[in-house]
Amino acid sequence: MKRVLVIAVLTAALVVGVTVAEAAIKKGTFTGKSNAADPIGLKVNKAGKVYAFFYDGVRLSCTDGDAFDSPTGKDRIQTPNDVLFKLNSKRKFTITAQNKQTGFGWEAGGKFNAKGKKVTGTLTVHAKFNDQNQQDPNGSVNCTSKSLTYTLNRK
Repeated sequence: MKRVLVIAVLTAALVVGVTVAEAAIKKGTFTGKSNAADPIGLKVNKAGKVYAFFYDGVRLSCTDGDAFDSPTGKDRIQTPNDVLFKLNSKRKFTITAQNKQTGFGWEAGGKFNAKGKKVTGTLTVHAKFNDQNQQDPNGSVNCTSKSLTYTLNRK
């Protein structure tokens, strides 16, 4: 069975992991892959905040035995450029995205190294579907990625 994630409404449901102090990370683009070879990346603005976090083609396995990949290419999952994520004093950030209307969501966390040239972190993606393969926050079919680790390097 083919499952498709509806992501249009997700951007309005982002919850930002906010911390007290921000560490200084220089503006730039960071890209890399997860331990499952899924492309992942983010950008840092001149104020040292993370934005445009994306992932591409993450594999989700479902409780009914089905499996599918998250959207890729121009349809990949990405936070809006105007949604900023603060770093704490230990150079860490968290992102929690949950669409209560569709049951789709994901969590990401990361930490920049001391030189600000590398990011390591984790990503988990999840979705719920009903018996008709439609996204449904109350659906009985749970789909989730395994907890993925990733490493990103400054471009």
